Amino acid sequence: MSDREPTPEQWRAIRAEGSVAVRAGAGSGKTTVLAHHFLYLLRPRPEGPPLIDEVGRILAITFTEKAAAEMKQKIHTLLAVELGRATGTERRHWERVRRELLAARVSTIHAFCARLLRENPLEAGIDPRATILDEHESQAYVEAAVEEELVARVRRGDPAGRELVQRHGLRRGRQGGAVGVCVRLLASLGRTGRDGVWLAAAMEHQEALAPVATAALREAAERIAARLRSALGAARDTPTVARLRAAWPPYEAMLEEIGRGGAAAPVLETGRLEDLCRLLGAARLTGTVRDDLAYDGPRLRGVLAEEYGFLAALAPARRLTELLVALGAALRERKRVDGVLAFDDLIAEARALLADHPAVGARCARELRAILVDEFQDTDAVQAEVIERLASPGVPLFVVGDEKQSIYGFRGADVTVFRRAWERLGGALPLGRNFRSQPAILDFVNGLAAGTMRVPATSPHPGRWTVLATSRSCSAPSTR
Repeated sequence: MSDREPTPEQWRAIRAEGSVAVRAGAGSGKTTVLAHHFLYLLRPRPEGPPLIDEVGRILAITFTEKAAAEMKQKIHTLLAVELGRATGTERRHWERVRRELLAARVSTIHAFCARLLRENPLEAGIDPRATILDEHESQAYVEAAVEEELVARVRRGDPAGRELVQRHGLRRGRQGGAVGVCVRLLASLGRTGRDGVWLAAAMEHQEALAPVATAALREAAERIAARLRSALGAARDTPTVARLRAAWPPYEAMLEEIGRGGAAAPVLETGRLEDLCRLLGAARLTGTVRDDLAYDGPRLRGVLAEEYGFLAALAPARRLTELLVALGAALRERKRVDGVLAFDDLIAEARALLADHPAVGARCARELRAILVDEFQDTDAVQAEVIERLASPGVPLFVVGDEKQSIYGFRGADVTVFRRAWERLGGALPLGRNFRSQPAILDFVNGLAAGTMRVPATSPHPGRWTVLATSRSCSAPSTR
């Protein structure tokens, strides 16, 4: 849509001043709006100088190299239009802007964080000569390092390592076996700003809940035993009741053992719980014991099943926690020795730098006059923290996103980060006019979003998403 005049809806976003969030639906021209806003900040005003006097004082962040290149191209295209109609002093201003665009801060968040770390190596505690690995190099490097350490631990008899490899294989299948499991878990910790210390503390917290779970398990066992014993005692003598009475004693003994405080894990097994569920169902006690034990499709639920599952998982969870802490420490040491920074390290290290050294953030804030962020719905909590630490009260934040287009949850993206941002900023400007698709397609998308996001498609105030409207007519049939 760069060859047409922006719509009134787009102009409201382009000319917004101060911190603002824009909820831009698919095909609504958000990249062009961002580029227009970039130049709007640099545009001379009749009443005085531009809002920002230097290109280098604007930081524009995207999440892919392709998106960064597209934004730069849009800015250059719009700037060419300005140069074509400007004269005199205004033309000289735009010519200076064009020269400064060669060094414009338009990049991915990873590239920005890499620059921040290289400019502050002492504060960040990194080797200024460290090799920064790209995403694919990082994946291969981390997998190789984790595999080497995992194999070494298995050979030393590490129980968690042996159990993991026996269950998943070392690198078996599309998920990468035990190596893939460990790499994904370590990556999830990093993307949420957590580390081995946090993981160990979380494990200790879970273990502290064991007495409460044990008490709940015993109480549920006692209730089930008492209810079934009473029901069988009062039932008439029929062939079904006779079979139930014959089957009941081993389960009664099992539940009584748990009720007396016996160890649950050696007594209970998932198969025996399923058998007990069938017995309860045959006795027509499902309604009265559902809160304690019920079979819900393929899943056991209720107090007895859940507390047993929690207690039975504590020991393997402790072993896995210790393994992950050790693997994480070994990986950090290997990267230190090799002098490398992995792709995801850039975000985590930049966050730590800004959190531990406020002077660095203050210096960045003095250099910047605006921060623009594209695809904000695909940020994670750590990326958002980096951006928010840079956006001091004197540095406006202009974020663009769309909840319906959040597709990177598998990499840690959290759509609620965008929602919290626009709620914190007092709402969001909508971009709902679609320039790309036919009306029937938009009709389908709005209907689908209304169902999944639980908001009427015809609502004038959708709250959680932007209703898309077509910018053109079409004779295609409605999908409603």
